Amino acid sequence: MRSGRSQTLAWKIPLFDTDFGAEEEEALIAVIRRGWVSAGPETQEFEREFSEFLGGPEVVFLSSGTASIHLALASVGIGPGDEVIAPAFTYIATCSPVLWLGARLRLADSASLKNPNISPETVEGLVNERTKAIIFLHYAGFSEGIAEMARFCEERGIALIEDAAHTHGSVSGGRKPGTFGKVGCFSFFANKNMTSGEGGALVTFDKQLAERARRMASHGRTAAAWDRFRDSALKTYDITEMGYNYKATDMQAALARVQLRKLPEANRKRVELVRLYRELLSDIPGLVIPFDDYESSANYIFPIVLPEEVGRLSVMESLADAGIQTSVHYPAVHTFTYYRKLFPELRLPVAEELASRELSLPLYPHMGEDKVRFVAEKLSEILRTQGRN
Repeated sequence: MRSGRSQTLAWKIPLFDTDFGAEEEEALIAVIRRGWVSAGPETQEFEREFSEFLGGPEVVFLSSGTASIHLALASVGIGPGDEVIAPAFTYIATCSPVLWLGARLRLADSASLKNPNISPETVEGLVNERTKAIIFLHYAGFSEGIAEMARFCEERGIALIEDAAHTHGSVSGGRKPGTFGKVGCFSFFANKNMTSGEGGALVTFDKQLAERARRMASHGRTAAAWDRFRDSALKTYDITEMGYNYKATDMQAALARVQLRKLPEANRKRVELVRLYRELLSDIPGLVIPFDDYESSANYIFPIVLPEEVGRLSVMESLADAGIQTSVHYPAVHTFTYYRKLFPELRLPVAEELASRELSLPLYPHMGEDKVRFVAEKLSEILRTQGRN
């Protein structure tokens, strides 16, 4: 946090830190003074600006990234009897909406330790006549394999849903992630490259799908509250299908608009910090740094895969003793208690190895090179010590 109030007092170097300042405060005050704080004109302006940023798709601003995945699946007609393939190495929100809709979840392995994304090769054996959608996570902000996955889905008539929660501002083959598939799903949670505190967005070039998603986000109504407020001819509304309450607010949109303006420079700083991290950690035996094309990535997190013989918990505790916060992104979905009931025999060796060896190091735009050097130095020292024991 940049305004003098730290949310991370316990850490010398936190895993992430928000970048809120006078611009965000002024934007929120303007919405409060306008008097309309739920979804309204500010939301519409953010949707327009985010559409321009992504290259012109329809944008529906929502209450969370999870809501965007749920509505994406619902909008393409996923329901009981259908199957949806998703990565096992992801946050649980990628997968749970599949089950909410009564469909069968099929979990795919990651391509490799170097490429934690799923690939056509890891999903091909799961595809059958009931497969209606594949969810592709751009892990850590990297889009390796997305073009191949888009072709794979198009050839088979499968809806490609992009979980773009990590990838604000990435570029892949001249295109912005979130625009390769049928629907793209973004998150604006507090630790994302741009944030509205909570929030998400559904993006698609299919106008009818976007209109349906917009209705479903507001209880299935044909006219939202702001539409009826500004248009006196809209006296009432109809409910045309089952819907949810997934609307975001103009307060969130005000934050998101400022954060979107800051995003290109913030991502540029992330690239520089990641470049330094990679340089400083490149000679550690057995350590894997996923992906290579970091210059076109959003670099949402900086994940490393620890050497096989190293105990991750011990490394995390030693870094914590030095005031460095770390995390794990992610446990494999099928290893959670609830999901073990659904997948009692499932073994996905790459995802499981990533889940046991991955460690996320601190990364945020105003972190500074001195902190990167400190983290890299401490990590190298800890790994050398563990290697001797």
